[in-house]
Amino acid sequence: MSARADGLYDGVGMQRTMFLLRDARLPNPVVLDLFRLTSVAQHAYDYPIHFRGQLIATNVKYDARTTMQSALGTKFGYQHIWNEGGGSADSSVQITWLAGHRYYSITTAVGSGGSTQVIFGRTGAGDPNFNLISEPLMLVRRQGGDQVFASVIEPHGYFSELEERSANARGVVQDVRVLASTNEGTVVEVLGTGGLRWVAMVTNGPASATATHRISVGGQTYEWTGNSSVTGIR
Repeated sequence: MSARADGLYDGVGMQRTMFLLRDARLPNPVVLDLFRLTSVAQHAYDYPIHFRGQLIATNVKYDARTTMQSALGTKFGYQHIWNEGGGSADSSVQITWLAGHRYYSITTAVGSGGSTQVIFGRTGAGDPNFNLISEPLMLVRRQGGDQVFASVIEPHGYFSELEERSANARGVVQDVRVLASTNEGTVVEVLGTGGLRWVAMVTNGPASATATHRISVGGQTYEWTGNSSVTGIR
């Protein structure tokens, strides 16, 4: 199942396609989120991940601000986010958190070229009356004209404090890569343990259920019919 939305804001073209994928190798459905932005001008693009729960693990090497904090910005809502630390990444960014009795992981492709900044924050800044609910977030920031944020959100495992039992605290999905993004379409690869490999393909042109599409990259040709296709699902 998939859904797509398109828009234009302040000279930036935006297209977002979301899939709900079910694979027999995973105990729960996962969400694949493809967020494409295009512009002739350079921008700082932020992809925020708000989550409730306890941070369990991340592959980002970060510096934590444990003695002094400041707001992430002065307007557009950034004035209400504490900057709690951050780092940089040159591969997929992944975090795992615990909410209730279940673990959740999000794996986000960072794209090729340029630097990727990862910021850890928390709502509650600029709030003298303490009305804001304090919730953590991770923000992936990229500089450029065109950008694709490709993410997989995966629920997995079980945790019980009463039983002192934890199972499958690590997810199956290990890596997400943007293979191509052109006016024709976007191709994304998802890799996981046990040989899991999905290839998601979406058209970036006008919607059509019958149009055929072809993209060649790295000596490989990807073809699909319609607005989107995902291969490798079992």
